[in-house]
Amino acid sequence: MGRYHRNVETVTAILDTTGILNLQDRAGRRIVIAPVDHVFWTEKLDAKEQKFQAPSDDDAGQARLELWISGTMDSAAEHELEQRGWTIVDQADRRLLKKMTFFVLN
Repeated sequence: MGRYHRNVETVTAILDTTGILNLQDRAGRRIVIAPVDHVFWTEKLDAKEQKFQAPSDDDAGQARLELWISGTMDSAAEHELEQRGWTIVDQADRRLLKKMTFFVLN
C-alpha cells in the first residue's frame, strides 16, 4: 500500500471492508492489493466479492474498484470480475516497485 501511495496515486484512506484491507486513493478508486501468483474463479472468490460490494458504511460498492495482483488471473475470473465492475491490474509489482532503490553494503 505504501508503494501504491509513493508510485501510483496518493492514498487518502486505508479501510477494512468485510475483513479485506483496501485503500482509497485521491481519484476515488478503491484498490485491493493481493500478493498472489494466479487467481481462479471459485465459489470462495465469488462470495468474497459479493460481500465486499454489499451495501456498507464505507460505500465500497459505489466506488470504482480495482484489484491489483502480483501475478496473473484466469480468463474466467477476469471476465467475471470485470462484469461486476472491477478493473484488473495484473503483474502489479512492475508498477508498485518501479522506483525501488537498492543499497549495497560493503
